[in-house]
Amino acid sequence: MTTNLAKASISGIGWTMLRVLGQTGIGFGVGIFLARTLEIKDFGLMAIAMTLIGLAELISSLGVEASLIQRQQLTRKHLEVAFSLSLIMATLLLLMFWVSGPVMANFFDQPALALMLPVLGVGQWFATVAMVPRAALRRRFDFKLLSKIELGAYLVGYASF
Repeated sequence: MTTNLAKASISGIGWTMLRVLGQTGIGFGVGIFLARTLEIKDFGLMAIAMTLIGLAELISSLGVEASLIQRQQLTRKHLEVAFSLSLIMATLLLLMFWVSGPVMANFFDQPALALMLPVLGVGQWFATVAMVPRAALRRRFDFKLLSKIELGAYLVGYASF
């Protein structure tokens, strides 16, 4: 049992490092490309939007993902409650992005934020709803599949800019 756990842990570390390095490389490359091609005002607008997304990501989990991973006995009811919580939080964050768009646009004196934030909120909605399936993969130590999914999603997300 210990050797299987050790092998799964080492494999998980390797796949997670590959994903993180891939995402960092892609993000760095896209950041350099955008810094060289966007005007300063547009790059600043992107930085504001990404900061707000980062804040939403911190708020979105509510500790649900960690509790699913750590719980010794996980029942269907636990998964249903966790999914319901993630759905509620995702919807609240989406509404927050929709309502705060004009407010943030006015606060930062960036009219484009009023249009950007609702669209970014939709992406955040999907990321928050995916919390329970992501926790299930981590719990099973299926870091290979998780890394492929997350890196693929990252590539698609950045490729669409």
